[in-house]
Amino acid sequence: MITKLVMFILCYTGNGKAIDKLLDFDTAVQDWVNENYISSFYYLFSVRISTVKWSDFYSSEIILHLSNCSRSDFPIDMVRKKNGCSSIGSTDDAIICTALHRGLHVPFQKYMEPLLQCHKANSSATFEAEKKILLHWKLAYASLISGLE
Repeated sequence: MITKLVMFILCYTGNGKAIDKLLDFDTAVQDWVNENYISSFYYLFSVRISTVKWSDFYSSEIILHLSNCSRSDFPIDMVRKKNGCSSIGSTDDAIICTALHRGLHVPFQKYMEPLLQCHKANSSATFEAEKKILLHWKLAYASLISGLE
């Protein structure tokens, strides 16, 4: 498995077209996050932590930081460093996103793909999942109690 991963990395770093595809992929994930996360400021791609090829899909993990570009100033497709957008936040404002995808093609069939999960960089994915489960059960309990009254 390690040999496959090393070969994958060597192939991608030695191939300019593949690097361009990864950069396009990073930008597409950034746009997907900005389209789906509600905030007055956009997130900006910071770094790709990893991309691993499994048997029939890829898993990519990237970090995005809050930027100085606001929704009132820019449309999503203009949120780019070349347009003056830069990171303004600390690690507290960063999010880590993991995308499961079939390839590095862009667009992702109108964002039906990739399967994307994001969480705050200053907390773990497990903590975020537990928080969502707890909220679900609190709402279910409140609904049950209100139905009994």
